[in-house]
Amino acid sequence: MPKKNKMTIQAKMILVLIFVLVGIFLLLISLFSVSCVVQNNNQNKIMGKLFLTDYNKNQELKIDTVALDSNYRQRAVEIVKKYLIQDANLVADDYAAKIINVKEAVDAIMGLTLTGIYKDVHLNLVLALDGAQRGYEAYVVGKKAEGQKLLQQSAEKMDEIMQANTWLKTE
Repeated sequence: MPKKNKMTIQAKMILVLIFVLVGIFLLLISLFSVSCVVQNNNQNKIMGKLFLTDYNKNQELKIDTVALDSNYRQRAVEIVKKYLIQDANLVADDYAAKIINVKEAVDAIMGLTLTGIYKDVHLNLVLALDGAQRGYEAYVVGKKAEGQKLLQQSAEKMDEIMQANTWLKTE
């Protein structure tokens, strides 16, 4: 009898252990699901897909995306035009001034508010300017060939952006 009792106790402990493990598993799944929802919600905020709600009035806030897009286009043209003019007017080997000019352009572009329509243009502008900055920095440290290559790639990228987005072209 004691041997049978001992087996029954072991079986009960194994059963309890299985229930505990299943409970932990379900808890982990629910925590993972919540973190995915929060992460997805944060992604929607970044991409501008989240509906904004005024909790005091419990109503959706209306965002004038047409005005936002128009403002983005206007400001992006101004920033690109200013960057290109200043870059052309700076002394060819004044790389420190050219780096400052690029950084100012990147900072200005990063300060713009945009909708999802312009996210690719926005990213490509920043990447093209980053290439120019890295090119000028390479010149500063004496890596002329690398700097020249980076500046050429940056100029080509900027041309591609301008051709793909005719509204961005400046006189």
